[in-house]
Amino acid sequence: MAVPISFSTYTQQTTSQTITGERLSLSQSVPQRMYTAPESGNRHMHVRAGPGDLKLSYTATVDLLHHFADPALIYEVPIKDMPPEIMGYIYPSRYCQSDRLIKLANNEFGQLPQGYGRVQAIRDWVNRHIKFTINSSNSNTSAVDSIIEQISVCRDFAHLMIALCRAINIPARFATGTDYGADPMLGPSDFHAYVEVYLGYRWYIFDPSGTGIRQGFVRLAPVATHGRRSFCYRLWRRSDARRGNSCFRH
Repeated sequence: MAVPISFSTYTQQTTSQTITGERLSLSQSVPQRMYTAPESGNRHMHVRAGPGDLKLSYTATVDLLHHFADPALIYEVPIKDMPPEIMGYIYPSRYCQSDRLIKLANNEFGQLPQGYGRVQAIRDWVNRHIKFTINSSNSNTSAVDSIIEQISVCRDFAHLMIALCRAINIPARFATGTDYGADPMLGPSDFHAYVEVYLGYRWYIFDPSGTGIRQGFVRLAPVATHGRRSFCYRLWRRSDARRGNSCFRH
């Protein structure tokens, strides 16, 4: 029986990230349908996998050109001046329950000067209070769970930082990529989750887990307001007992 699967492993083309070459191959000879999401630019490949193993290989050559600015000059955008397409990034979501962290966020960060420094303080707080521990969470772990357990992996660090930012009306979103240049003690480069925060009318990168080098992140996909991205996703059918099975999460 053929199994419908969606892959989101393509490198994203942005103003800071230029793809000069890429190649994707599958171990099975099956039709491939490509789709680019207009709102995000994320590229998806849909296939119907046959019986047996399905192996995917993807390589890309990417030029990175990051934007740099003086942190002291980077300011928060007031809600009244926020573009409509950004407003969704201050709302609570399934994994980023900012509505449950308003009191904590205001007690810890509400009195700090607004701007990049306040967001950096949120990032540092998450990094201090949560211990990076491989295989310490699951697909149900949320920002609140991470505070309780105090151990997490990179995606959970990201969820918590996003929730704390949103709790004080700072737009933040979940992003996925590869951690090229990460600490070799953690193993070879792997999929990585980090945070993008909207300041001064543009998005800035933060890594609350502290396991990678921001300048080396190769972005695969930003996620909208819900705050999670699977690189490989089994598409559900009405007859499936388990819907939306993820074949890889990090």
